[in-house]
Amino acid sequence: MNTDFIFMNEVLLDKDSHGTNLTNNQIETCQFHNQVLRSFLAKYRDFLSLRRLVGLVGLALAAKTYQMGNLYYERGEIKVAFGHYWTGLKCSLTLQNFMRFLWIVTKKSTRTISGGIISRKNWVIFLRKLKG
Repeated sequence: MNTDFIFMNEVLLDKDSHGTNLTNNQIETCQFHNQVLRSFLAKYRDFLSLRRLVGLVGLALAAKTYQMGNLYYERGEIKVAFGHYWTGLKCSLTLQNFMRFLWIVTKKSTRTISGGIISRKNWVIFLRKLKG
């Protein structure tokens, strides 16, 4: 498929940003994404099952739930974060998701137990050294 493009110097859209924008609250945005995924799964489960896509939606739901857990973790709400990690695991009972769950929980547990000595930045440095 081919199409033509036109370059313009005109402003076609102005976007106002303020403190109450949904996109300013990452946790709330993740909650809405989860709600959409759950509704989609409930409404189209038969269609998704026929095409073997239920697992992919479950993995997407798990990923978004882990993201919420990470956001809570970074806010210092450790118990809430680990609750989200557990919920993320239950979203998709697959080996792929189980391995992701283990990775996240191991990293966060190590950071928590270290009392902050092992920070997010230090994890990145450590992982880079592991890769070579």
